[in-house]
Amino acid sequence: MTNDETDFCSLLAEAAAARERAGSDLERLAQEVDSEKLFAALFAHLALSPAGTANEITHSAVPLKLELLAFHLFPFFGKRRGCDVNALHVARGLTALDGLFDSTQRANLFEKVHRSRTSDPSTRELDDLVWFVRLQTQVVRGSAYPEQIAKEISETLGRFDRWFDTRIGISATRAVAALLVIVATAEARATSWIPDLRECGNSFM
Repeated sequence: MTNDETDFCSLLAEAAAARERAGSDLERLAQEVDSEKLFAALFAHLALSPAGTANEITHSAVPLKLELLAFHLFPFFGKRRGCDVNALHVARGLTALDGLFDSTQRANLFEKVHRSRTSDPSTRELDDLVWFVRLQTQVVRGSAYPEQIAKEISETLGRFDRWFDTRIGISATRAVAALLVIVATAEARATSWIPDLRECGNSFM
């Protein structure tokens, strides 16, 4: 093994260890508080932003972070703890999640480089394709329009409508329908002045 291969192997081991520590920190926090409320609080912090402030630069990692969050917290759902979630818990959760995301990305990168240099040359092309496909599935793209997002929510979370309705009083499907009506109403009011503007403009012609 060359020095370069040893270096990448070491970097991969360090990234994997950091990923393990961050995952453990998140799971330890999930055992201190109500994990469902913790997930909801972290989800809201990551995914709900004031209009016009979210963009691909600042929020492209959110889908993968939410998947990592769900993966580590879901096993603790239903095991209610006595401690309510507060700002300190949210801060700890975000720190652990950021560490988990960064170390996961580094581990993926170093694993690719390490395996490319040490794998069987006859299967290297296929190995590279498998790695690329797996990496691409970790970041969800294309959620650009309200209708797209509504469809994604309905098809994924709609299966748990009864659970949401019982826990928070409204199902995902009903919430989507209500939000689409609100958006349509807001858009109609925001553009209601356009006919008057056109009429005014035509009067000058």
